Amino acid sequence: MKLFNLYLIVFTLFLTSCGSGSGADPHLSLDEIRELQETVEIDLVGKWKLRRPSNSISNKTFTATNNCDIVQIEFIENNTYLLNISYTTAGSSELNYQTFKGKFNLVFKESDTEAVIERIVLMGPNYEPINTVPTQGSVATISEIVIDASGNDISFGIQLESDTAATCLIDSVISLTGDKEEKLEPNAPDDSNHIKIQQDWRMVSVVVDIEEDANINGLCFLLAEEFSDRCFDQETQEFNLNCQQPSSLSLLFSGYGTYLLAYYDGSDQIISSEEGEWRWLPNTETPYSIIQVRFENEPWEESVALVIEQVTESSLLIRETATNEDGTSSPDDDMVIYNFQLASLPYADSSCGDLAEYSDTNN
Repeated sequence: MKLFNLYLIVFTLFLTSCGSGSGADPHLSLDEIRELQETVEIDLVGKWKLRRPSNSISNKTFTATNNCDIVQIEFIENNTYLLNISYTTAGSSELNYQTFKGKFNLVFKESDTEAVIERIVLMGPNYEPINTVPTQGSVATISEIVIDASGNDISFGIQLESDTAATCLIDSVISLTGDKEEKLEPNAPDDSNHIKIQQDWRMVSVVVDIEEDANINGLCFLLAEEFSDRCFDQETQEFNLNCQQPSSLSLLFSGYGTYLLAYYDGSDQIISSEEGEWRWLPNTETPYSIIQVRFENEPWEESVALVIEQVTESSLLIRETATNEDGTSSPDDDMVIYNFQLASLPYADSSCGDLAEYSDTNN
């Protein structure tokens, strides 16, 4: 019996030693985990065209204030996101679009074997990332995120939160899948204008060179135009007294071709936006010198052209031109120069006063 017990002990030790040396340790070091997390974060960046899977249960069980869909989300390197929602209001078949822009933060699941995102919180534009990620976003909360090995396909669940309630209040998590759009000019040099302009820029002045009035305040007229479009009632021929005036505007160029004009109120909250596409005018003498911009699938031949006069780490100067039928550009009849600074820098709101005074609706 003692001999049998001795054999049993030896056999157990043999199995243990074989088991411990026969395979690689699945646990990763902190540096290895962080490297995996950085890869996931890089794969997340991009513009994702979204759709609901046909077999998704959430397609049939949620209710919403408006008939709405989440059509696109774009994650940008500096923790900025753009969330696009399409919707129709009650009694109308007209399809409207709204872009929510802000800051996002994410947290990974605790693991020493893999890097898996637990949740992404979409916050407002004034959110400052903190070490402790909120349990839910003010705009939306994303969970169950899966990005395939190629980095070009994604699936997740999204719950819209309080900041989207006026546009689309959905009472449950929606399952979505998406494909990543092609990156614009992926081989552009790091020191090129293509890389430099991919920022969020705050417009600080507009110079309109018109013979009748070379001193016209172009920025105020731009803000007044948006205010009139949004707040002037054609039936009463009056401005809505409860409609907020814009006090500033920003322009964002993303690496995936997104061109976003956003108008802000006095508390730096977005009150309206206009999204389009941009690309570089081909076959120019100087590469990455003229941008074309179009809205709502307009032909590129009819697009606006913007000449990059100067771009630095903190400032951008653009001259507007017209695009000819052959795709070339020519100076506009009335030259317009737009001056920008980084949106993250301190800024004093425009002192335009009552924007209704700039509008020709009073005439």
